[in-house]
Amino acid sequence: MRRSLGAARSLSNWAPVLVLGNGAAGAEKQAIALADALGLPYQVERRVPSRAAMRLPLPTQLAVQSLLGPHALGLGEPPQPPFPLLAISCGRASVPASVAVREASGRATATVHVQRPLCDASRFDMVVAPRHDFAGGERSAPPNALLTAGALGGLPAEARERAREEWAATASALPRPRVALLVGGPVTRRCSSTRAPDRAP
Repeated sequence: MRRSLGAARSLSNWAPVLVLGNGAAGAEKQAIALADALGLPYQVERRVPSRAAMRLPLPTQLAVQSLLGPHALGLGEPPQPPFPLLAISCGRASVPASVAVREASGRATATVHVQRPLCDASRFDMVVAPRHDFAGGERSAPPNALLTAGALGGLPAEARERAREEWAATASALPRPRVALLVGGPVTRRCSSTRAPDRAP
């Protein structure tokens, strides 16, 4: 079960799982994939710092928030009870809202951040990130990190069934078991169609 709320609402009356989005499809899909895998009701909330606040380094944003409250970053009023059991964030812009929920709940809300956070990882109960997010792999990852082979992703059952039907004729000639590899498109800041082949194994 999923319910989306507008950013103007207060952070209260949550479903058991709160997904804190940042408006970037790639990041939100990873957080939603984790929430879907849990099988619990969840809702998505986009609550990100203002443009002015986003110009500050993330540790500075968190220091300002700690001193002056979430509203100082443009996040609105502090979260109010009842709090969710779990908050899942992904991407830099969602970090302050996740930290605010954790602090306001007295750490009663467990927080999981997907991707390497650009702040102290102890701000979260767990970090779920691909190995390539940490230069030294497991050796350089924080103790609360769960490293994955790649980015989290999820494909709805309907989409899998459509793909199965679409590729049935082609796949029938292939030996079993079969494995599908999903390749994403270009990332705005880091990759392009001309650079992607160079990164392939």
